[in-house]
Order: sequence, then C-alpha cells, then structure tokens
Amino acid sequence: MTNLALHPSTKQALDQFQASPSHSLMIVGSSGAGKSTVATYLVGQVIDPDKDIQKNPYFLRIIPDKNSISIEAIRQAHEFIRLKTTGSKPWRRAIIVEDAHYMTSEAQNAFLKMLEEPPADTIIVLTALSDTSVLPTISSRTQQLRVKPLAAQEAQDYFSQQGADPVEVTRAYHMSGGQIGLMTQILDTENNQQLLGHIDSAKQLLKASAFEKLVFIDQYIKQKDSIEQLLWALLAVCRAALQQASQQNKQPMVKHWQNSIKVILRAQDTLASHPLPKLLLTDLSLQL
Repeated sequence: MTNLALHPSTKQALDQFQASPSHSLMIVGSSGAGKSTVATYLVGQVIDPDKDIQKNPYFLRIIPDKNSISIEAIRQAHEFIRLKTTGSKPWRRAIIVEDAHYMTSEAQNAFLKMLEEPPADTIIVLTALSDTSVLPTISSRTQQLRVKPLAAQEAQDYFSQQGADPVEVTRAYHMSGGQIGLMTQILDTENNQQLLGHIDSAKQLLKASAFEKLVFIDQYIKQKDSIEQLLWALLAVCRAALQQASQQNKQPMVKHWQNSIKVILRAQDTLASHPLPKLLLTDLSLQL
C-alpha cells in the first residue's frame, strides 16, 4: 500500500475487500479521485500481487471511446469470460470497466447479464462517478467502495515524499480539492499540458460574457472536447479562486466561488445521465 495515497476510510474498505473478495465491485468517486489506479492495484493484489496485472493474459480493461462504452465492447467482454483459465488460485481473471457511467443503455443491459452469472474465478470491477450513474440493477449487484479525497496534511506528506515542492503541493491541493488523481496531473510538469489547456479554457469561460459563453460552448461541443475534463478544470480554477478570496477576506467573492463550486459539482453528478450534454454545459455556464 506504500505506493498509494488513500484516505483512511478508503484504505480500510480496500483492505477489507482484499481480505474477502467478491465477484463484483464498483469504485465510486469524483473525477480525478484516482479510481482507475485503485482498481488496477486492487485486482493486481487479488489475482497475483507478485506480477504486473496489466501483463496478465486473463486481464481485460474496458475504457470509453469518445465518452461512450458501446455494446460491442461488452460483447467482447462476454467472449473474454468464456475462455477457460489455468491454475489453481481461486481468482484468476479480472475485468475493469473504467467510467462505467459512459456505458450506453444497451451496453449496461448486456453487462448486467455478466454480473448475474459471473465465472467462479473472475472479479469484475467498475469505476463510476457515483452509484446512481449506472442502472440500479447494476449498482445493486456490486459492492461499493468510495475513493474519498485526501486531507491537506495527507496530501502534503505523500507528495513531499515524492520530492514535490510543498508550495506547489498546496496549490495543487486547493485546485483539486484533494483528489489524488487530479493532484498528480497538476504536479506532473512533463505530462500536464492537456490539463493546462483545459484550465485555460475554464478561465476563458469564467471571464466571458453571457453571449461569449454560448459561443464558447457551441465551439467546444463541435470540437468534441471532453466535457468531463472541462468540468475538472472549472472546479480547479474556482477552488483556487476561493482559496485566494478566503485569504484576502473578500466575503462576497468567497460566497460567489462557493456557489460556483456547488453548481459545478452538481453538473458533474448529472453529466453521465444527462440526455443533452450541451444543454447541461450551457445551463452551467450561465450560473457561473
């Protein structure tokens, strides 16, 4: 566990699952919480802690393609679990479905059949924004594990051990709200250019007039950029602005940024199930 930074309650839940695994688990948490890292670590520990799970022939990872997981991807998973495994260990095969909230309705219904009769040697792990972002029939057939954000001191201790600048860690913490995955991206100076681009877009949107916001969103949707990434960035910018306003004791701005954060969090919770993402983003931008 030394290579993972986890909230104590998340670590406790992870330890409990490792001690007594079940066939299906849903790991839930906000965008940037590090759900994928936790899922990969977990199935590696359950299947074979001495080997890299990603090199295991009985490991399958399903990820969204353009913010969608199709029924074809789930059908491939069905074919995958029909293959016979070798060995005598009780758990020999694992499937991770990342961002399961992006499964289409048809994909979720097909996936449900897999959950109803999983092979005895197989563990299936989903990651999602919340347990309500997938069908209730899927949620009810999985154990739940929530990845909670780190406390400020926990984050500082972890990243200081990695050699990060304490000042930059504090800045990243306020931008991410303690979400370890997002903090890692912000602090990764070699690979955070895409995230910085989304942050620039977020700043542009926050400064725009009402008309300019509508134009911005129309162009953003046409470019098929990730709305989820933009929401990450908006939240990061607003959190940083809230911290600055708090330090300067500017109470009207504190209230403004607090309200902005609330509407962004609400948008994150409803994004996966919203039938019209453009309308969601339009409504959000006019409340910022």
